[in-house]
Amino acid sequence: MKLRLLDLLVCPIDKTPLQVIEWESIDHHLDNDEIERAKRIGLDPRLFSREIITGLLFNPVRKYYYPIYRGVPRLMVFKTGFMNTFLGLYGNRLKEEFPDFLPAEDRAMPGEEDVLRTFSSEWLSYDWNNKVYWNLTAKEMFKCMRFLIDLENRPVKDQLVLEVGIGIGGIADYMAKHEKCELVGFDLGYSVDVAYKHFSKQKFLHIVQASVFSFAIQRGNI
Repeated sequence: MKLRLLDLLVCPIDKTPLQVIEWESIDHHLDNDEIERAKRIGLDPRLFSREIITGLLFNPVRKYYYPIYRGVPRLMVFKTGFMNTFLGLYGNRLKEEFPDFLPAEDRAMPGEEDVLRTFSSEWLSYDWNNKVYWNLTAKEMFKCMRFLIDLENRPVKDQLVLEVGIGIGGIADYMAKHEKCELVGFDLGYSVDVAYKHFSKQKFLHIVQASVFSFAIQRGNI
């Protein structure tokens, strides 16, 4: 998770701004083009060069927390198998550093738990291949996508774009890289881990595991 996301994400339950704790992070080098892109949109380039690998986003009022794990913020509001894994790894540290905090908990929308299970299983069986996208080459797929969303007449350069259902991230990476936009990609499922594995070095692409029904983006910013 790049620090820039902290300007955009809010608590999915009460929509208040979140704070962050870093447990593990790395720094990325920005080239001159990336520095200029950040400046064109009026942002400090350092927001795109710091990557949080492990940590927490937390709501200090409600005392909820959301894990950042394997580089991806997980803004889920219902119980998942992933949370059991996270608690197994970091439960003692959470008790010591955040004794009064709990994982965010709310009801899933009808069908969400089934979608999380089945779509995650489906997408995790795939991996990114830049030579093929379904029954097309990746190049043909991107060409179709540009036509469908009319990017010739509606350019998104230096704009903030939201993709709901990022999947394994190929189109999101293409948009951020070739259309020169900043893109936030949401997905309910664990395909976000495949997307992060391949595209985390793309400075202007942000990958979030969350539900569109528990919208976690500040609406005025995107």
